[in-house]
Amino acid sequence: MATRPDETARIEAFNAENLEAGERRLLKDAREWMARLPFKQIDVLIVDEMGKNVSGAGMDTNVIGRPSNPHEPFPADPKILWIVALDLTDESYGNATGIGNADFTTRRLVEKIDMKPTLINCITACAPGNAKVPPAYETDREAIDTALSCIGLTPPEKARVVHIKNTLLLGQIEASEAFLPEVARRAELTQLSEPAPLAFDAAGRLVTF
Repeated sequence: MATRPDETARIEAFNAENLEAGERRLLKDAREWMARLPFKQIDVLIVDEMGKNVSGAGMDTNVIGRPSNPHEPFPADPKILWIVALDLTDESYGNATGIGNADFTTRRLVEKIDMKPTLINCITACAPGNAKVPPAYETDREAIDTALSCIGLTPPEKARVVHIKNTLLLGQIEASEAFLPEVARRAELTQLSEPAPLAFDAAGRLVTF
């Protein structure tokens, strides 16, 4: 069994006779092992980093509930109103495929984009929308504040906000106080600290995990 979500979990060989049944069984296991966000309704998802070394789609579409291709069916959950992507991993070498699935981003991320490989990747996948660059802000705080201002009548202090490092590492996340009743009801979730405001440095950058 893999110790990390990006490691190979199991290797099996099938003959022609058992191929279909074996594939169906492994697909069922893969879906059960897939990392997921623990909440189905989220107002704002803050993603510290996206990138090709995280997911081929920049952000795992199974995690964020948004398809990598407009011709694919829209996932049933989670339902995320706004996604804020703050940075692009160095290992992506400027390939920002999947940035179109974010609703807000930062100037820091945009300045790292190499549009040539990004477009090649997205056009090859017949998903040009994945290269669309969302509104970009100078600081993380501005991008997050803007997303919070677009959630309708829900005041920010009651918003359902989740903060993750990336869509590959979901063992620990930050969640707003609005989720506390649900966390208390669910045995598989553990509250690790007392509620505290999101922390930003002097330059307005969100302090990561």
